[in-house]
Amino acid sequence: MVELVIPSGELIANPATRIPVCLVLDTSGSMSGEPIVKLRKALKSFITDILQNDVSKAATDLAVITFGSKVLTLSDFQNVKPGLDIEFAAGGKTPLGEAIGLANQLVARRTALYQGTGVEYHKPWVVLLTDGAPTDSIESSVAETIRAIENNKINFFPVAVGEYADMDVLKRFSPNRAPLVLAELKFNEFFSWLSESVQRVSESMPGEEIKLPPVAPWKDLSKK
Repeated sequence: MVELVIPSGELIANPATRIPVCLVLDTSGSMSGEPIVKLRKALKSFITDILQNDVSKAATDLAVITFGSKVLTLSDFQNVKPGLDIEFAAGGKTPLGEAIGLANQLVARRTALYQGTGVEYHKPWVVLLTDGAPTDSIESSVAETIRAIENNKINFFPVAVGEYADMDVLKRFSPNRAPLVLAELKFNEFFSWLSESVQRVSESMPGEEIKLPPVAPWKDLSKK
């Protein structure tokens, strides 16, 4: 069981309305080479972008889960801070079901913590990047995710990397938001879009409808 560890006084010291973002990143063997290198660099740029905006820096709570040889919580939810460095390598299979199950668990615990301490928060984002088909059972995690979406507990953003990602599986996790396909390993463009999206949300009121930036800079426009 993964324990949620919160730095002493963190939530009290930072009164900003939080936006929890959980990144679920495929680090299976098929991501070896250029894909994993670009993904690591893009994640670093994302953290840098968040830190450059005072509002999003105060508001963003980030968790990072990878799935490959093992499903790992590289960062449980924490406020984004200078020096946050998240490293990972590629290898192994694609235990997508287990990874999404863990993401749902971490999100539920984090939102319970907000509620228990009176901290305001925006609806959590769960962002999935994967380039293949799951090698484990996804049934329970699909059911959990659909239930969370229907109960307005999470925003789920599935993104396929390359032509071998299983779009049918991604659609099962996100029936109301069609999965998109990343064009030509444009991880940097994707994470720039994500940081701008987080900034827009962090500058809004919880529940307020937000127009997100266009996805054209990173989306494979040949895919529907």
